[in-house]
Amino acid sequence: MDIPRKEDFMKALKILKQEKKEAGEVFFDLKAGDFHKMVWDYNGRNHRMQSCCLAMYDSMENNDEVIQMPDKRRWNEKTKGYGTRLIIRYYL
Repeated sequence: MDIPRKEDFMKALKILKQEKKEAGEVFFDLKAGDFHKMVWDYNGRNHRMQSCCLAMYDSMENNDEVIQMPDKRRWNEKTKGYGTRLIIRYYL
């Protein structure tokens, strides 16, 4: 697979939502780090975490909610909302 783009993460999330819905789940929590690994291996500096998180945010609907934002780091006092610890709850 080529390096994934935001659209690739969005397609994967759409499929995941459909699978969860068919399994009878009402909602599920998705952690960005886990989702990124599902779509593409996390390769240090060559990762696509921002694209992954943007896809997660853009796939949210009105009732979905951010459960956890990525931690602020001492070298980055202002988190931009992108990181492995982002968790979003998607209602199906």
